[in-house]
Amino acid sequence: SARWGLYSKGFGTSLRYAPVDHETWILHNATLEHLEDTLVLAAGLPVPIGIPHVMYSPGVSVRIGLPHSV
Repeated sequence: SARWGLYSKGFGTSLRYAPVDHETWILHNATLEHLEDTLVLAAGLPVPIGIPHVMYSPGVSVRIGLPHSV
Protein backbone atom coordinates (compact mmCIF):
# COMPACT_ATOMS: atom_id res chain seq x y z
CA SER A 1 0.00 0.00 0.00
CA ALA A 2 2.83 2.41 -0.83
CA ARG A 3 1.67 5.91 -1.72
CA TRP A 4 4.07 7.70 -4.03
CA GLY A 5 3.58 11.22 -5.26
CA LEU A 6 5.14 14.40 -6.57
CA TYR A 7 5.06 17.65 -4.65
CA SER A 8 5.58 21.07 -6.20
CA LYS A 9 5.10 24.66 -5.23
CA GLY A 10 2.34 26.11 -7.39
CA PHE A 11 1.58 29.73 -8.20
CA GLY A 12 1.82 31.93 -5.14
CA THR A 13 2.39 29.83 -2.04
CA SER A 14 0.16 26.82 -2.78
CA LEU A 15 1.59 23.34 -2.45
CA ARG A 16 0.49 20.92 -5.16
CA TYR A 17 0.47 17.10 -5.15
CA ALA A 18 0.17 14.60 -8.01
CA PRO A 19 -0.19 10.85 -7.38
CA VAL A 20 2.35 8.51 -8.99
CA ASP A 21 1.71 4.86 -9.84
CA HIS A 22 3.91 2.15 -11.35
CA GLU A 23 4.31 -1.61 -11.31
CA THR A 24 6.92 -3.23 -9.08
CA TRP A 25 10.36 -2.97 -10.61
CA ILE A 26 12.77 -5.90 -10.73
CA LEU A 27 16.31 -5.32 -9.50
CA HIS A 28 19.29 -6.90 -11.26
CA ASN A 29 22.87 -7.35 -10.11
CA ALA A 30 25.33 -4.77 -11.38
CA THR A 31 29.08 -4.20 -11.34
CA LEU A 32 30.53 -0.92 -10.12
CA GLU A 33 33.17 0.19 -12.61
CA HIS A 34 34.00 3.66 -11.27
CA LEU A 35 33.00 5.68 -8.21
CA GLU A 36 33.85 9.29 -7.53
CA ASP A 37 31.78 10.04 -4.44
CA THR A 38 32.37 13.52 -3.06
CA LEU A 39 28.80 14.30 -1.96
CA VAL A 40 28.95 12.47 1.39
CA LEU A 41 32.20 14.15 2.40
CA ALA A 42 30.99 17.56 1.17
CA ALA A 43 27.90 17.16 3.37
CA GLY A 44 30.15 16.66 6.39
CA LEU A 45 29.14 13.03 6.83
CA PRO A 46 31.56 10.19 7.53
CA VAL A 47 32.73 8.38 4.41
CA PRO A 48 31.19 4.87 4.21
CA ILE A 49 33.55 1.96 4.75
CA GLY A 50 33.52 -1.09 2.49
CA ILE A 51 32.47 -1.93 -1.02
CA PRO A 52 29.17 -0.36 -2.19
CA HIS A 53 26.29 -2.71 -2.99
CA VAL A 54 24.96 -1.81 -6.44
CA MET A 55 21.92 -2.98 -8.41
CA TYR A 56 19.89 -1.54 -11.28
CA SER A 57 16.48 -1.68 -12.89
CA PRO A 58 15.97 -1.34 -16.64
CA GLY A 59 12.97 0.87 -15.79
CA VAL A 60 9.19 0.73 -15.61
CA SER A 61 6.35 2.78 -17.05
CA VAL A 62 5.11 5.46 -14.66
CA ARG A 63 1.67 7.08 -14.55
CA ILE A 64 1.33 10.53 -12.97
CA GLY A 65 -2.12 11.81 -12.02
CA LEU A 66 -3.44 15.35 -12.22
CA PRO A 67 -1.95 17.70 -9.63
CA HIS A 68 -4.17 19.34 -7.03
CA SER A 69 -3.65 21.78 -4.14
CA VAL A 70 -2.98 20.32 -0.69
